[in-house]
Amino acid sequence: MENTQTTTKTPKLKLDFKDSKYATGRRKTSIAKVWLKKGTGKIYVNGKLFNEYFSS
Repeated sequence: MENTQTTTKTPKLKLDFKDSKYATGRRKTSIAKVWLKKGTGKIYVNGKLFNEYFSS
């Protein structure tokens, strides 16, 4: 019996930090980093769209 798996890979985002603004937020031992730049207004968190990442 053959075990066939189909995997779908999400395309990696190519990030360009040229002409962007950078900020860091810290609380206790946690660190949040953000890069802002002009664009379409889409927000990504760990490579996923904001609404997909925080859907639950």
